[in-house]
Amino acid sequence: METPPDYSQYARPGQPAGPGGGGRGYRGPGVYFDFITDAFNMLKNNLGVYIVAVLIAGAITIAIQFPLNIVSNILLMGSPTGATGSRSVPQMNYAMFPIVMIIGLIPAAIQQLLILGISLCALEEADTGQTNINTMFTGFRNFLPVVLTNMLYILAIYVGAIFCIVPAFFVAGAFAFAPIISATEGLGPVQSMQKSFSMLKTNAWAMFGFMFVCGLLNVLGLVACCVGLLFTFPIAQIGLALHYREFRGPLGQGYVAPTVP
Repeated sequence: METPPDYSQYARPGQPAGPGGGGRGYRGPGVYFDFITDAFNMLKNNLGVYIVAVLIAGAITIAIQFPLNIVSNILLMGSPTGATGSRSVPQMNYAMFPIVMIIGLIPAAIQQLLILGISLCALEEADTGQTNINTMFTGFRNFLPVVLTNMLYILAIYVGAIFCIVPAFFVAGAFAFAPIISATEGLGPVQSMQKSFSMLKTNAWAMFGFMFVCGLLNVLGLVACCVGLLFTFPIAQIGLALHYREFRGPLGQGYVAPTVP
């Protein structure tokens, strides 16, 4: 049995926590709802990274999805728009469904990686005291493992939802770190899920609660003519990175600080 880490020896707020500069201190493993405030402060102090990251993620996703939608419509319905120009309902080529489904996964996978990039920026800033927009794309170095991990994570939530929904909440919390583990450590989907579960199994419900509250903030962002999403959406991703860092442990004890490109 491993000896629990002694968090009393870790850097505290205001003290250096990584080789890149004055990173955050550590509080130890746990779910902290005041990280929502911390995430907002990080966002506010570095709008040039986090707001731009949201805009880039949206723009790239749309740029990829639009032509792929045209290809899907041609394969499925024989028309770029999915219409025949007449009042008759176009006949669908059901044999193309598997290909269309695979095509549909491409923009979704890239979007998930770009969103995860916000967490990677926050993790780097928390560790080193600085980050930039280039860090958003570092998850692409482990493209396939991260994509498969995201798919397995979503599948696990769907399976949990089949069993009266409540288990899905536990699953969402217990495996919340899996994508960021895969991106930072290059682990495969099963290993990433296992490591996330080992970290969060006793805090799964609390982590789901944190994510749920962040989701409510996004609803408020939608109410504010959607513009508010630019400010509310990154909070969940930053908060996830801050929590992962607390469970991961400090730099200098077997962990390597991410480098600022």
